[in-house]
Amino acid sequence: MNTQGIIQAQIDRCAREGLPVTPVDQFTFTITIGSTTYTLKLSPKYPQEGPKILRGKNELPCPISQSWNSAFTMFDIINHLRINEGYDTAYATQKCKLDVDEVKAAVSRAGINQVSTASGREAVIVQCKSVRQAKDKMKSVQDRKRAAETRLGTIFNELFDLKDEVDNLQKNRESLQGEASRYSKDPQQINAESMKAKVRSLKEQNDVIDAELDSLRTALASQQIKPEQFALDYKAKMQLKLKNKKLIESLK
Repeated sequence: MNTQGIIQAQIDRCAREGLPVTPVDQFTFTITIGSTTYTLKLSPKYPQEGPKILRGKNELPCPISQSWNSAFTMFDIINHLRINEGYDTAYATQKCKLDVDEVKAAVSRAGINQVSTASGREAVIVQCKSVRQAKDKMKSVQDRKRAAETRLGTIFNELFDLKDEVDNLQKNRESLQGEASRYSKDPQQINAESMKAKVRSLKEQNDVIDAELDSLRTALASQQIKPEQFALDYKAKMQLKLKNKKLIESLK
């Protein structure tokens, strides 16, 4: 049977097993498992040469493609993806680092007829507990990283909101200054020296805060401060600056 005949026979088998494959071109196919769509790019020399497995535009390294053996079939690939639904590229890279001799030995022990079975494939794909442990450990690291990124994103969103509020206050201030200039000779302003002194003091504080914000940005750019700490410090100083801005407006 030629390559196309082999591929078609395996597509038919996948359909019978409830794993329908959608052809894209002669050697490219897609399969959806759960909420994830994978792309299989078969070699023209398939099954002697292994396939490429992609999730989205990124190649997904996994044992069945990295340690390919001509005893594997398209059905084995798809069933492997089904068994490991939710593959994460971050830990799949670790998971695929199986010893080639170990995989060959497993294929030899399982026998060609058993490679298509779930137990035989499991014996080939997952050789030791350390592989599972590496997967779980990496997944835990990724979960913590995602949680930290989410928290950092929330803080930065708050900073952007504060910046917008400061910008709006600046616009209001300029508008009020324009109005005040028309009444600069009003007698009521004669006794406003103490208020002006307070305003000057608050402005000087904001100048200091601006300098401190510049220092924080410089420290972040040179990696002298962690992004999380930068975000917290930056937010605190922006809040103080905003408070001073509001006081200044109230004293005018």
